[in-house]
Amino acid sequence: MEARFLKSASDLESCPQDSVKEVCFMGRSNVGKSSLINAFFQKKLAKTSATPGRTQLLNFFEYNRKRFVDLPGYGFAKLSKVQKEAITNLLTQFLNFRQNLTGVVLVIDSGVVTVQDQEVVKTILQTGLNFLVIANKFDKLNQSERFHTQNKLAHFLKVNPNKCLFVSAKTGYNLQVMHKQIFELFKADGQAI
Repeated sequence: MEARFLKSASDLESCPQDSVKEVCFMGRSNVGKSSLINAFFQKKLAKTSATPGRTQLLNFFEYNRKRFVDLPGYGFAKLSKVQKEAITNLLTQFLNFRQNLTGVVLVIDSGVVTVQDQEVVKTILQTGLNFLVIANKFDKLNQSERFHTQNKLAHFLKVNPNKCLFVSAKTGYNLQVMHKQIFELFKADGQAI
């Protein structure tokens, strides 16, 4: 089944009101989340931009009879304090109170993992949701950086290395593996990957 856009929502009340299970994509602004989503769908549905913070709504998509949600990025540099707080509240509410949500795909930049990413992992762990850390832009690292990044990422984020996958939306590196692992997040047993 081909991927398609369903709707955008500015709050939980505007989200689809049904029992269809969902997996969301979240990440810092400008980590290539929208490009990764488009690579996952094999279709340009998520809007990409060089400007961080472009996604400010919850964007719902359907693909292979499953629902996916593109969340606004965190760490948005060019938004007002009020906008930042609104997005932070929206993300927190979605992760903690969206009953349809079964899994989270946290997209990070392979070359720049931050304390903010670490805090988001803690929040995800507190929800008890299945999750997968996708380290995008792996193609931008040289051989030495790749080796060191792979060894340090799971330790820094304090997660099982099996929860981390290095990919490149640009070159297609590991996209097939990512595709399979994301669909595993729909399993309700908490044993993703």
